[in-house]
Amino acid sequence: MTALVAAAGAFLGVRLSVRGGDRATVQREKAARREEWWRRFTWAAELALDESPAKRATGLRMLTQLAQSELAQRDEYLILDAFPGRVLDEMASGPVEATTQEQIAAAQLRLILDRKLVFCAGNRLAISCEGVED
Repeated sequence: MTALVAAAGAFLGVRLSVRGGDRATVQREKAARREEWWRRFTWAAELALDESPAKRATGLRMLTQLAQSELAQRDEYLILDAFPGRVLDEMASGPVEATTQEQIAAAQLRLILDRKLVFCAGNRLAISCEGVED
């Protein structure tokens, strides 16, 4: 009987140890994925701020893809929201002769972010408008 209890205890100990190791591995993998997301964000942001309209359009398209990642959270959405504003503000300030790839990419990024960040009472908020006065 004692041997059976000892074997059960050993089995339980191994099981808990493996489960703890699995959890640590999942956390390390998620941290590595988030680190890669930020590396890609930095690259895309540099392109989005480049002198070349073609590179800016590419950067904005890359930022749009990053905004759709499950790794992006509210804080990342708020940072990403700074990028399409300049292009869209220029469009709104005067007549547009022809729509550029940069303008299209900025509008697409804004659309994605509008879905991620709800617009309530003149403010961009995450997830819902609950408790916001109109």
